[in-house]
Amino acid sequence: YGPFHIIMALLYQLHPLFPKFLYFLSWKALEIFALIRTYPQTKNMLAVFLVFNFPFFWLEIPIWGHMESLMALFTIIGIGLFYQKKDFLAGAFISLGFLIKVIPLIILPFLAFHRFKFRWRVLLGFVFATAVAYSIAYYYWGPSFINSFVYAVKRPSTHFSFFRFFIGNLSPFQIFGISNLDRFSVPLIGLCNISFFTAYFLGKINLKTSILCTLLITLTFYKVGYAQYYEYYFLVLFSLIFTFSQK
Repeated sequence: YGPFHIIMALLYQLHPLFPKFLYFLSWKALEIFALIRTYPQTKNMLAVFLVFNFPFFWLEIPIWGHMESLMALFTIIGIGLFYQKKDFLAGAFISLGFLIKVIPLIILPFLAFHRFKFRWRVLLGFVFATAVAYSIAYYYWGPSFINSFVYAVKRPSTHFSFFRFFIGNLSPFQIFGISNLDRFSVPLIGLCNISFFTAYFLGKINLKTSILCTLLITLTFYKVGYAQYYEYYFLVLFSLIFTFSQK
C-alpha cells in the first residue's frame, strides 16, 4: 500500500461517500474511454456497455467501495500516454497507480524496455513522481511508511489464493510434513514474470499480451487473494481490448 491509499481515508473524513464516488467516476471514465474508441461500431459499443457493467463491478465499486478502479484508471492513462510517446507522463501515471497499491509496478519494465529500446523517460517519470510522493509521506509520517511494504510481505495466504489450500488438512503436501508454501509465492511471481518479460523483450509477444499475462500471473501466485484484485485486472483487460484495440 502506498501513500495515496492512506489519503483516501482523509477523503472519507470530508464525506463518507466521497471515496466511493471517486472510484465510481474512475470506473465510468474507463467505460467512456472505451465507448469513444469503439464509436460508431454499435456491436462493439454494446459489448463495452455489457462488460463494464457486469454485476461484479457494481458490487465491488459502488457497494463495497474498493479503490482498484482508480488504480486501473491511472494505469490505462499511463499506457495511453506511452502509446502517444509521452514517456515521462506515462511513467508518472504508472507511479500514481503504484502509490495506491504495488501491483502496477510490474508493468513498468514492459514500458521502459520496449522493442529493444530503453525508453528512459518512462523510468524517469516513475522515479520522479514516486520520489516526490514518498518525500512528502516521509515528511508527515516519518519512516513508518515503510511498514506498508513489510505488512504486505508478512501477510499470510488468504481464501482467494491456492496457497491457502495448502495450509489446510486436505493439502497433498501434508503427507510430507509440509503445511505452508507461502514462502514460494514471491519467487514464483518473480520467475514467471521474468520469463514473460524475456519473451516480450525478444519480440515473441506484444505489449498488451505481456501486460495482461504478467498481471494474471501475479494475481495467480500472490499469496494474498481478494476479489477486488480481479476488479483491477478485468478493468485493465477490457480497457486494453476496447480502448487500444488498434495498438
